[in-house]
Amino acid sequence: MKLIRLIELCEKYVLNTLSKEELAELNDFISQSEENKEQFNNHVAFIKEIDNYYRTIQFKQNVKLAEKNYKKENIKKIAKTYNFIIRYSSVAAISIIAVLLTLYFSGWFSYKSQINTTYLQLSNTITTISKKQKSLWENLFTSNQVTFIRGTAFGISNSGLLATSYHLVKNFDSVLVVNAIDSSIKMHAKLVTFDEKLDVAILKISDSSFSGIQNIPYTLNENFPIELGSYVYSLGFSKNSIVFGEGSISSYTGFNEDTMTLQISVATNPGNSGSPVFNLYGEVVGMICGKNYEKEGSSYAIRLNALKNILDSLNQHHKIVLKKHHKNIIKHLPKNKQISKILPYIFIIEIY
Repeated sequence: MKLIRLIELCEKYVLNTLSKEELAELNDFISQSEENKEQFNNHVAFIKEIDNYYRTIQFKQNVKLAEKNYKKENIKKIAKTYNFIIRYSSVAAISIIAVLLTLYFSGWFSYKSQINTTYLQLSNTITTISKKQKSLWENLFTSNQVTFIRGTAFGISNSGLLATSYHLVKNFDSVLVVNAIDSSIKMHAKLVTFDEKLDVAILKISDSSFSGIQNIPYTLNENFPIELGSYVYSLGFSKNSIVFGEGSISSYTGFNEDTMTLQISVATNPGNSGSPVFNLYGEVVGMICGKNYEKEGSSYAIRLNALKNILDSLNQHHKIVLKKHHKNIIKHLPKNKQISKILPYIFIIEIY
């Protein structure tokens, strides 16, 4: 068989376009000797290399064309990505890589990362698992594994109403509250009302042993003027014991420029959801709802005036007197004395 004919048949073999007659002709040539078989294999391997090289060049041209459509600051990143692909990936993976590059170029990965890392609701999920070696069946069907959410709540009326974050209690039936002063006493609480959009929930202590909350020292100031640099502090349960945090109002708006929230320079951690935010006079002016992960020591808080409707509704339908109408008895106390008065009215909430 002439060389040019052999190369033609080998190319058709690689492209899978051989006719029955051509396949018989090729098989007859290969079966004649080991030398012919080796010659066939060499030609096929060479043709495949040429095809792969052509596909690589074509892919390179497509990448260069895509680079022209993006900002200059992204070009270096794209080039590095491309070089890594060319060096370590096979031609067979080009279609998958092209999809990944499309997602990268379109900004999806950076946008998704921003969603995940910019804003975090500060619920603290705790899982307790027995350390003993057990079978999968035992782990699934015994009560040795307990998962619950922990956060913070604060008293808003003498009748046992507490304010907290709705995402903590959403879709849970069993809610326990623990006073900051006496952690040995756990009381049941029920969900009275909520606003999912605002991420606010109002709980009521429902335990039969509960006799009421007396003499709440702070007031709820829904008319507090929001000014940049105004001093604020929070009290919450990012640990088993209560944690104090302080800072100032750093932005008039919260996450995604939400005007119902504001940004404060108070460090928070999981467990701080529902923590009250106080001003210099010991008045509640907001409630921690999330953390800004783009800026260290920065958090988001719901403005107290955003709670006005839900609080007024409670006042109307439940015939209660909320602490926004009481006298502030800690207004002129130094900060440490304010805190000592406030502590008995801050609660850990545990949701199972």
